Amino acid sequence: PSSYHSHSSRTLHLLLRICRLSFCQIILSTLVIFKYSLLFPAPMFLAKLDKYRDWGILILRVIIGVIFTYHGLTKIFGLFAGPGINGFSSMLEGLGFPIPLILSVIVGVVELAGGIALIIGFLTRYAAILLAIVMIVAIISVHIGDGLKGMEFPLSLLAATIALLFNGCGSLGIDRKLFGL
Repeated sequence: PSSYHSHSSRTLHLLLRICRLSFCQIILSTLVIFKYSLLFPAPMFLAKLDKYRDWGILILRVIIGVIFTYHGLTKIFGLFAGPGINGFSSMLEGLGFPIPLILSVIVGVVELAGGIALIIGFLTRYAAILLAIVMIVAIISVHIGDGLKGMEFPLSLLAATIALLFNGCGSLGIDRKLFGL
């Protein structure tokens, strides 16, 4: 009886493996069929969105550009109840940065000018790399101690600037018209 039990156990195990493989094959085959059928039109619809890729880049550029422009205005001019140059410089000094006044001007100008550049699609990749550097420094020096909750916004801005660095302005920006980029 023990050899019979062992043999039937192995047979059952093999049968289960075959059934599992067949089930996976059935699921994959079904997905492939649905991909090309009218019963599941989502992939066909999504593929048609490729011709609007430049609109997606434009939306990303404008939204991220507005955010950076806003932050630049708060740092340089103190608009929107921002710290202004002196307040931002004091914050940098408290974090231990050397030459905090000069750095506060540089960061403010990069955010303001870089944000405007992104909005209009002018020198997009240069603006994106400078803004990405500002975000990396901000994440490391200010936000990293707050955990993911404190880093999610600057990380999102970093991801967006890196995406723009790789993609450029798209066809709906000044770079494309002036430089063919």
